[in-house]
Amino acid sequence: MKERLFRRGAHGGHGASPNGAETTPPSKFKPEPRGLTDDSASPGIIIPCGTCKEPLYVKELENNLYVCPKCGAHFRLNARQRIEYTLDAASFAEWDTTVRPTDPLGFAVGDDAYRAKLTATQLKTDETESMVTGRGAILGEPAAIAIADFSFMGATMGSVFGEKLARAAERARDARLPLLTFNASGGARMQEGLFSLMQMAKTTAAIARLGEAGLPHIAVLTDPCYGGVTASYATVADIMLAEPGARIGFAGKNLIEQIMKQRLADDVQTAEFQLAHGMVDGVVHRRDLRQTLATLLALYGTRQLDGAPITNPAHVDTREPALATAHD
Repeated sequence: MKERLFRRGAHGGHGASPNGAETTPPSKFKPEPRGLTDDSASPGIIIPCGTCKEPLYVKELENNLYVCPKCGAHFRLNARQRIEYTLDAASFAEWDTTVRPTDPLGFAVGDDAYRAKLTATQLKTDETESMVTGRGAILGEPAAIAIADFSFMGATMGSVFGEKLARAAERARDARLPLLTFNASGGARMQEGLFSLMQMAKTTAAIARLGEAGLPHIAVLTDPCYGGVTASYATVADIMLAEPGARIGFAGKNLIEQIMKQRLADDVQTAEFQLAHGMVDGVVHRRDLRQTLATLLALYGTRQLDGAPITNPAHVDTREPALATAHD
C-alpha cells in the first residue's frame, strides 16, 4: 500500500518525460470537498460550530456528546445517537419497525414525487420514518421511548409518525410505564395533507389517555421544534425539558416578523426564552440529561406506581415482557 501510494518514479523522485524533462504527476491526495454543517451526521473530519464558527474535530465532538467545547452549543443528534448517549447500553428494544409510510395522495410537484423522496430518505438515513419508538431504561429506570429524528425529512409529522407515537403511548399505558419523548420537527408533512394534520389530534388523545391512567409523559424539546408537534402532544407533557439553545415555537421567527412588520428579540423562541416565560420547566445540558431523566423517572415512574389502580384493566397486556418484539 505504501509503495503504491507514494512511489513517484523509478528513483523515488518526480516522473521523467521521454525527452528527459521532469514532470509532476497528478496529485493523488487532492481532498474531496466537504459539506460544512452543524449536523452531527457530517462526514467531515473537521466541522465548524454553527454558533461560534470554531473548527472542531468530529472525534472531539463525539467524546463531548456533540456539544461544542468552546461555546457549549448543542449539535443535533439523530435517533440512534440519542439512544446511544441517553439510554442504558443494550436496553432499547424497538417497536413497529415494519410500519412504513405510504403515499396516500400520490403527491408530486413536477418530477419531484413524494414516494421517490421517501425512498431516497430511507436509504440515506437507514430509517423507515422520522419517529423511532421502543422500550428502554435510563440508569435502570424503565420507560417507553419515542424519538423524533430531524435528519428524516425534518422530522415532519406524517401518518406513520403519529401512528407510532400513539402506539407507544398505548403500550406505555398498558405496561404501566412512563412515556419519554424527544421532540424535534419542522411541522406537519405537507405531502400527506389532511392525513398529516389528523396526527395532532390522534397523538394528543393518546397522551391524554396516558394521563388518565396516572402515568407521566416527560418531553424533551430539542432543536428545532416547530409546527404541529409543538402545537400538540409535545407541549401537553407533565414535565417539559429543553436542551440549551433549542429553538421552540409554532411559526418560525422570520415568518412572524414578516407578518407583524416588526423585529423580534434575538433570543425569542430559544429554550432559555421559553424557560423565562414559563413555557418549559427546565433547560438541561446534555451532559446532565441522563441523570436528570433518571431522577424524574425514579420519582414519577413505574416504581412509584406499583399497586396504583389501573383505569381500565381490560386494556392491560398480560404479555408485557414480550411487548418489545410482539409488534416488530
